[in-house]
Amino acid sequence: MIYNVILTKEAYTDLSSLGKNTALWLQKILEGKLSANPLEYGKPLRGNLTGYFKLKISIYRVVYTVYRGKLTVVVIAIGKRKDGKIYEEALKRTRK
Repeated sequence: MIYNVILTKEAYTDLSSLGKNTALWLQKILEGKLSANPLEYGKPLRGNLTGYFKLKISIYRVVYTVYRGKLTVVVIAIGKRKDGKIYEEALKRTRK
């Protein structure tokens, strides 16, 4: 089964802010891994982000959720792990 990968407006902004080469590189990995098997490549998050997953790509983290019935992955945040704000930002975006 192939999943449809959708970036929220905020996630697209996150990706665009990383620079053209980095954005293209991350997008290629996202489409490959998340469309193939998002549950295998990602790890479930806990606490306030239960129900969401994280995907580690080098120094970057991608926070997303999976709608199995619709075969859809929705990416809500992309950012550097070292900033420490990727999960805080993801939490804010889930509460909208």
